[in-house]
Amino acid sequence: MATNAANPSFVDVTREERFFCSVLMHVLLSESPAAQGALDRLAERAGVPLEAIDLEVYSEVAALRDAWAGLGPFIPYTPKVHDRRLFVLHGILTHVAGYTGSPSDLEEFTRKHAALFLSGGAVPKLHSPGRWPNGAMSQVPELREKDLQSIKWAFNAKPDLLLVSNGRSVIVEAKVESGFGGSVTSGYDQPRTQLVIARLLPIVLPMQFAAEPVCITLAPSKAAKDPRANVTWREVLVAADTAGLNDFSRRALARAAALEAKH
Repeated sequence: MATNAANPSFVDVTREERFFCSVLMHVLLSESPAAQGALDRLAERAGVPLEAIDLEVYSEVAALRDAWAGLGPFIPYTPKVHDRRLFVLHGILTHVAGYTGSPSDLEEFTRKHAALFLSGGAVPKLHSPGRWPNGAMSQVPELREKDLQSIKWAFNAKPDLLLVSNGRSVIVEAKVESGFGGSVTSGYDQPRTQLVIARLLPIVLPMQFAAEPVCITLAPSKAAKDPRANVTWREVLVAADTAGLNDFSRRALARAAALEAKH
């Protein structure tokens, strides 16, 4: 349906990144030439093989948070669940926060720093890293506070898209008009947080992630400083066989490309 400036369709005025990601997710999972075309461009920039025929796509994925929950329930908190959490926590702290103790040492270490790692109550339980109290991180001199904070941010982050295919995976951060999140005060840095997510996924979910996911950015603003591989909405639109898409999907991708071109 044709539109005009006086009476535009909502798709012609929306600026919501999550909407554009939802449309792209639909395209990637559709049984059309557009799926492999768009996927090829993303795979090219990521440097990993991705095939539409066995593609898994996750939107707003809280992979680390949910993987930790998958280790076992908080209630009832059994010794088996505790041991699973302790094993995974050892990998996390060793690879990201500079912990040098053995797995058997970690039990006593978490008790020593219970304010950070353990819940209260009659049966202390290992917290998800996403729930670590900020004030307790500086009270663990054996570990780097900035790394503990980066782990917490990674567990609470929700990357726009996670693509999985052929045993490889790609984390996609999508931007249209906004730049990357960051804070001078807290030290939060969105690109670094996503790299931490990629580093942690093979530790928390080793069966699903034999290799670290590759992080790419879809249409960052020109102001964003990011050394990672990038692809624009316009490139995805050109690569996709849009003749195989319905009118709404074509217009949505074109809208994203038009917004990206302004920034």
